[in-house]
Amino acid sequence: VFGAFVNYEMVPAEIARFLVEKKKARRLALIMAADDWSQSFEAPFRQQADKSGAQILISETVSPEEKDLRALVLRLKREKIHAVLAPLYAGSLYSFLKLARELGFPGLIHVGDGMFEEDLKVAGSSAEAVYASQIWLESEELSAAIRERFGVTTNPLQLGLVATGYDWVQHLKAASFSIVQEGGTISRESLAGKLRTFKSIGYLGEMMVGAAPLRSGEINMIVSSGRYVRAE
Repeated sequence: VFGAFVNYEMVPAEIARFLVEKKKARRLALIMAADDWSQSFEAPFRQQADKSGAQILISETVSPEEKDLRALVLRLKREKIHAVLAPLYAGSLYSFLKLARELGFPGLIHVGDGMFEEDLKVAGSSAEAVYASQIWLESEELSAAIRERFGVTTNPLQLGLVATGYDWVQHLKAASFSIVQEGGTISRESLAGKLRTFKSIGYLGEMMVGAAPLRSGEINMIVSSGRYVRAE
C-alpha cells in the first residue's frame, strides 16, 4: 500500500507557520473533531506554534456532528484568540463557521484540508474569508486532456486531485519500465526496491517516494466570493 502527495506531519506545521509568521497571530486555538484524522493535526501544529513563538490558549475536541458550539465560540472571543485551526467536518464544521460569523468572532479561521467545494455550497457566506489547505494545480494541458476525454471543464482544485492519481500511476508505470529495461522482472520486491530511489516528473512536479518530502503537497487557500483562491 502506497501513499503520496499529502504529508500530514507537514500540513499542520505549514498552517502554524502561515498563521503565526505570515498573519502575525500569537494567541491560537485548536478545535478538533473526535477522530484520528482531525486529531493528527494537534502535535505538529503545537510544535511549530511553540517554535514560532505563539501560544495555544484553547484546545478542545468535539463530536463531528456537534452543533451546539456557541459556548466555545464565545470562549474564543473572550480569550481574544487571533487564529483558530479547526479541522472539522459534517455538522460541526457548518455549525462552527455559522456561529463564528453570527457571534462576531474577529479572528482568523483555518479548517485544515477537509473542506471541499460542496462544503462551500452548504456553508454559504459563513465560509467567506476562511482558510484551508488544498492541492492546487493550474495546467491547461491537463485541463484540455480532460475536456477532450470526458467533455467537462475543471478548476485548479479538481485538477489537483486528478493529478495525484495520474502522476502516481505514471510514476509506477515508469518505475516498472525501468526495471524491465535493466533486465529485471516486476514483483512486489523489485518495485519496492526501485521506488526507494526512482524519480519522475508529473503535473505536480517531481515525485520521489523513497525520501522525506520537502513540503506537504498542499498550499493555503482562502474562500473569496464562494470559491477558493490562493492565499499566498
